[in-house]
Amino acid sequence: MDYWAATLKTPAPLIAQVHRSKTGEPAGFRSTTTRDGAAALTKQLSLWLLARHDLIA
Repeated sequence: MDYWAATLKTPAPLIAQVHRSKTGEPAGFRSTTTRDGAAALTKQLSLWLLARHDLIA
């Protein structure tokens, strides 16, 4: 997400900035994220990328 946000010069969705791991932790969702929460977050991040498909391709 950071790569595409920087490449497209647009901020990553706020939901991605809040729920991802903190500095010094392994990449991915925080350990407190539930299975249902992770599914919802993944859907939102996928939609963000899909909305920018033409710019990425």
